[in-house]
Amino acid sequence: MILKNLRKKYDLLIGVNYLCIYKEIPENLERSLKTYVRKGEKVKCLDIRLKDKIYKEIEFRKKAFGRGKYIIKGILYLSCEGKVVHNEEMILELSKLAFYYKSIFNRESKFSIISTYNDEGTIKRYEYDFNKALLAIEFLKEKSEKNTEKIKNVIEQTIRFRKEKNKKIEELINIEKQLKINNLVFDEYVFNEAYLIYEEILITNFKSIKLIISVKEICDDFIKLIRKYRRVLTLRFNKEIRESLLKLEYQITYFKKIISAYESIANYDINKYINLVRTNNNKIIKENIKGLRR
Repeated sequence: MILKNLRKKYDLLIGVNYLCIYKEIPENLERSLKTYVRKGEKVKCLDIRLKDKIYKEIEFRKKAFGRGKYIIKGILYLSCEGKVVHNEEMILELSKLAFYYKSIFNRESKFSIISTYNDEGTIKRYEYDFNKALLAIEFLKEKSEKNTEKIKNVIEQTIRFRKEKNKKIEELINIEKQLKINNLVFDEYVFNEAYLIYEEILITNFKSIKLIISVKEICDDFIKLIRKYRRVLTLRFNKEIRESLLKLEYQITYFKKIISAYESIANYDINKYINLVRTNNNKIIKENIKGLRR
């Protein structure tokens, strides 16, 4: 909670208003929900416009272990008049819009796209670490060690992809500002605009992952090499090089984690990857509908 509050304060300092997309239930709709709310549950809602009418996705939440944690126990769709939506086609469309609203703009979730934005200070820290790692690469290159250019290229491209992704998220932040002006009502127009950027970010991530996977076979040997030089260099006379070697080891260890997490898509091209994401998202949307209270 402390970290979350600090993040909110920082966002305000840099001109980004912390945005919660969830709202309290209006008093005029509380009566419509009485028969649906179960013991120990709290209720929040999202506003979604579909075919010029505003609907609410109602989330029934139960407290989970950990401060601020909760489990969504069910959902419901209401019109602004308090009528429950029963039309299956409309429910599917509302569920899709709600899913992407949360996946892209929900700052309360660390997994949303907008929450992965890196501020200028964070980018500078990444650049510092990358530059230190590149210094170690040059040192190893001078020692005629193998594969230095391969690793150097991946490190340089990784920071480029990170900045490219950040620029795309800034476009989403601009859309987020318009959402706030429009009272946080998510509609098909906002979805279409945001979804294009969403997929561009996925493609940038995929390119970065593929690049990292390309050095899979040399990561272990490179870490052994780094550790060998760290052992033989004395701290007193080689402090900067030892620090750089440590940064390089951290970087390659990070590469190994990415490779382990995404090795299953190593042979995918961009189209196959995007189709995989779309398919998985559609499965989640349909799964969410199973939690509909009837």
